Amino acid sequence: MIPPMIEAVYGIMHAFSIVAFLLIPILYALIQRLLLHPLRVLNQAQKRLRNGDLDCRITEKANSIEYEHSFQSFNKMADRIQDLKIEVYEKELDRKQMELSNLQLQIRPHFLLNTFNLIYTLAQRGQEKDVQQVILYLSDYFRYLFRSGRNLEIFEKEQHLIEAYIGTAKVRYPGAIEADYEYDPEIAFVRVPPLLLHNFVENIVKYAISPGKVTNISIVGQYEGGMVSFMIMDDGGGMTEEQVEELDRSMREPRKDGLHIGYANSLKRLRYSYGEKADIEISSEPGEGVCVTVTFPYDLEEENEPFDSE
Repeated sequence: MIPPMIEAVYGIMHAFSIVAFLLIPILYALIQRLLLHPLRVLNQAQKRLRNGDLDCRITEKANSIEYEHSFQSFNKMADRIQDLKIEVYEKELDRKQMELSNLQLQIRPHFLLNTFNLIYTLAQRGQEKDVQQVILYLSDYFRYLFRSGRNLEIFEKEQHLIEAYIGTAKVRYPGAIEADYEYDPEIAFVRVPPLLLHNFVENIVKYAISPGKVTNISIVGQYEGGMVSFMIMDDGGGMTEEQVEELDRSMREPRKDGLHIGYANSLKRLRYSYGEKADIEISSEPGEGVCVTVTFPYDLEEENEPFDSE
């Protein structure tokens, strides 16, 4: 005969077993609701995000503070990823637009017509060496233009093209142009946006050359305190204070009519490559010529990529 106490214990254990058995579905439901379901929601959201659904967000309310924080963290992460992707896309689109704008600025019908007319005139005069010089410049110009697939090119290439262009301008305007160049040794290792400095030299030839007067063109490159500065100067007719202010304003806030778009595009390209510390300043006085100063930060300790000398 089983003692009453042991029988009571067996009874209690049996009752607990029945209660535990009955509680298993309830416990499973609680685990499913409180743990497994939120995990499934989080995993599915992460999978959708990995598959490219940048609009995926967890809108369901969590059943615990911990998972609520996890859901909020996921949504913040998704917001940041979307913002970064849009930012990268817009930056790439902006870069492509700048490249296209620069190409459009450089390939100008009047530029080609003037050059071909110069070649024709020189050929008629029998100036074969001058014809060769202009053709070589034109060849170098378009080679540089179309082979510059990078945002930045070593300054040596820009310098070569600038000097070739000034040589061509001297052929076009005999005895009207003198040029000198002064560069710090460090400038040889600097990279610049292709044709950016060339554009300012071309502006001098276009606007500052006067018949019967010698115009001096000076290009100075300096490196000091982690900053590069290029000064492109002439002693031509210059501009009034009002003209300088208008040019500067159009450069920093591009006009809808496209006036001074070359300056605006140059500043945009410069800041795209070197940040907001990069700048272009224009100074001038009537009869004293114009000085365009291009400045940007540059770390010479960073390793320059290998470049060819074509």
